[in-house]
Amino acid sequence: MTPVTATVRARLGRWLAGSVGARAALVAVFAALVALGPTGEGPLGRADDWVYDRLLRPALPPRPVSDDIVVVRVDDRSLDDLGERWPLSRATWARFLRRIQAWRPRLVVLDVVFDQPNEASALPLGERVLDKVRELGLTETEAGERLADFIDDELERLDADLQLSQAVAEAGNVVLGAFFTANVGPVAPDAPRRIPSVAHGRYGLALTATDVVTGHPRLTVAALTSGAMNVLVDSDGSVRRYPYAVGVGDAVYPSLALAAAMSAADDEAVGRGLVDRALEHDGAAPYLRFRPSDRPFLQLGFSDLLLTPADSGPDASLLAGKIVFVGATALGIEDQLRTPIGHRTPGVVVHATATENLIQGSFLVAGGAAHVVSILETLLALGLLAWFLTRRPRPARVLAGGAAALAIHFAAVVGAAIGPGWLLETVAVPLGIVALGATELGVRWRLARREREALAERERVLAAERDALAHFQQVIDNVGDAIVTVDQAGAVTWMNPAAETLFMRRSVSAVGRPVKELVPAWAAGVPETARALERRGATAREEVAALPGGALLPVEVTVTSMATGVGVFENCVFRDIAVRKAVERMKDELVSTVNHELRTPVTSILGSLKLVQGGVGGEVAPAAIKLVDIAVHNGERLLGLVNDLLDLAKLESGGLEYDTEAVGLVPLVREAVEANRGYGARFDVALAFAASGSEARVRGDARRLGQVVTNLVSNAVKYSPAGGTARVSVTAVDAGCVRVSVADDGPGIPVAFRAHIFEKFATTVAGDGKKRPGTGLGLAIAKRIVEEHGGRIGFDSEVGVGTTFWFELPQLL
Repeated sequence: MTPVTATVRARLGRWLAGSVGARAALVAVFAALVALGPTGEGPLGRADDWVYDRLLRPALPPRPVSDDIVVVRVDDRSLDDLGERWPLSRATWARFLRRIQAWRPRLVVLDVVFDQPNEASALPLGERVLDKVRELGLTETEAGERLADFIDDELERLDADLQLSQAVAEAGNVVLGAFFTANVGPVAPDAPRRIPSVAHGRYGLALTATDVVTGHPRLTVAALTSGAMNVLVDSDGSVRRYPYAVGVGDAVYPSLALAAAMSAADDEAVGRGLVDRALEHDGAAPYLRFRPSDRPFLQLGFSDLLLTPADSGPDASLLAGKIVFVGATALGIEDQLRTPIGHRTPGVVVHATATENLIQGSFLVAGGAAHVVSILETLLALGLLAWFLTRRPRPARVLAGGAAALAIHFAAVVGAAIGPGWLLETVAVPLGIVALGATELGVRWRLARREREALAERERVLAAERDALAHFQQVIDNVGDAIVTVDQAGAVTWMNPAAETLFMRRSVSAVGRPVKELVPAWAAGVPETARALERRGATAREEVAALPGGALLPVEVTVTSMATGVGVFENCVFRDIAVRKAVERMKDELVSTVNHELRTPVTSILGSLKLVQGGVGGEVAPAAIKLVDIAVHNGERLLGLVNDLLDLAKLESGGLEYDTEAVGLVPLVREAVEANRGYGARFDVALAFAASGSEARVRGDARRLGQVVTNLVSNAVKYSPAGGTARVSVTAVDAGCVRVSVADDGPGIPVAFRAHIFEKFATTVAGDGKKRPGTGLGLAIAKRIVEEHGGRIGFDSEVGVGTTFWFELPQLL
């Protein structure tokens, strides 16, 4: 301990020991904090919440669960089905209220605030036109009267507020929601049906039905009644308690749960009894008794009820005579609350739970006596704090006293909450004197700070997730390829705008329909062969898509599987290949034309010239012999070019046929070397052949493999210097393959050209600056032949030293 610290501690100790006022002031400060206990914000408030979340709520015996309440969700799928964004238009709500009456619910409770302005921007103009028609006296004529009636009808049709108010009034069983802030009072007249003004003597609360549900009074007037949607949020951001009465200014208003329960009562006496019950327990801040996870409320989709005809929708018994709560559950609407049963509990479920608790009289209340016990217990403990600061008891006693105080406090809270808490209340005060408030306060507030920091971090993570989701959605909406998601039953679950354009269908009409309506060949859903492409490393397959009107469209599709928490889905990416197919047909026609219109005449001309060389037509003059030789040489070059073009076209279209068999590679290569010795002699280049053995056998087409070797040997001859040697070898390599190598001592391949060496028509100046004859097709053809035999081809080159081309094929064992 430093001298400064020791001095400060000694002075503080003397001050506390010698000053009764100092100790009293210290106790008073902490007493003020203890006074927050009944609100759940005091030192032990958070601990009480933990006891409720982790121990009390799961340990309570299950309460009876009825099916009198149904929740209708405005979820993400409903928004997609309706093609609307939140908030929904009041015209849509009017349609829903008229539609749901077909199922005869007892009560419809809307957990919605209609605070948007009237959506009919044309109304003021229409009203001015109607006033002008009447001002000019046009209504005195038959035509003018008809015009005024028409304008009246159109104004009524466009007035979304009027539509909704009429639907609410016609239903006669609609409860609307109200939301108050701390400094905003009611702005609408009284609702037509007042909740009984009940003043409870113990708490002095009096309810009134004067409240606000919207800035448009006609909705308030049309409603059966209304209730406040405010919820009570604890300091850690969780909702555990529910206020059945909401105070605004000097008035106290009923909650949405109380308004719903009272409106669903069979008679006025039962309704007044529910009000009394709510006020009786409301002063004790009752905890919500949530349903167990395996027995939730029956939940239906908003779009299922609105868009499905009554005769083919949900069973009438599901809604008949029930209290129907309607609210938003879609992500991003911000009506998601943190509760002990989940971090994203919809607000409508909270209101429905509070209504069920009230009707069944199933409350979980830490009553006023428990609060008094908590205050007295902590005050006595804080009185011991001054003694602790001056007398410095042993650490073991401090820890033992703090643990005993917390145990007694939690036992008192649990006992008071579930009923027989009077015994624990009696012993809590005497045993509370062993508590050390300073220890408790420090731990509680540190935990609260950490909880707030964790909550802020979760908010930052959620904000980042929302931004990433919005960015991903923007990318998907603007991508050029059509994307369709299909479930395991073969039904379309989602499609992006590009898919709507490709298939000429709206997403709303395609979702939920079988995928065979888009791809007729997929009658049983996405076929296993399409899913197997991904496992084999392939990229895409070709299919035929069906368009409205019977038109067919060739497409290329790639399928990838996606596993989620609700199942496995197939993401299908479609691409229009109609233009590519047209080009392929043009290429096939060109190949056919070259084959019949060019190769046949060239072959005939070349044959005739060779007959002239052989003297069939008589002796040729020496001067003409040279011309005939030139013609034969160039004819052979032209025929070779035509054959290369045809071979390449067949390879690319898959039309090149192979006569595969077991082939001895050493004899095949030796034969190709011998056949090209004459060609090498023309360039003064010798050919050398070496093989590591004679048993190298592969499966393939001997003629096509010989074509590859001939191409590599002829290239080596052309690029070797005069007097040089082209070396050909056959060797076995690792992984059960055999390699054929052709090396030369030429100038090498320039570095800039190496990446393009196997491309079609790739010709360049060699490392010595000279350009050799050739079409640039030989290596492209050789590469395709080797790869279609399951092998690979490559080269090693050094400028100024030489180049070695090689290819490898799987060896037969």
